[in-house]
Amino acid sequence: MEVITPEADVIKQPAILYLGLLAVSLLSYIYSRFLIKRSMKSFDKAGLFGIDINKEKPKTGDPPHVPEGLGLIVGI
Repeated sequence: MEVITPEADVIKQPAILYLGLLAVSLLSYIYSRFLIKRSMKSFDKAGLFGIDINKEKPKTGDPPHVPEGLGLIVGI
């Protein structure tokens, strides 16, 4: 006959909770990374919000200018 102790349930509950939180955070990351970008492209076709998603990045030339203060902050 198997004896079920309360300690076994206590150990399983946090593991299930952490796995659930991991799954929710992964799904929210996927949603924010891919779906919001796609929806903003169709939403801002009129250019109402000044978001230029279709703007191409320069392929050659000088690197973009970084203000000196920002470079110091990033460098530290």
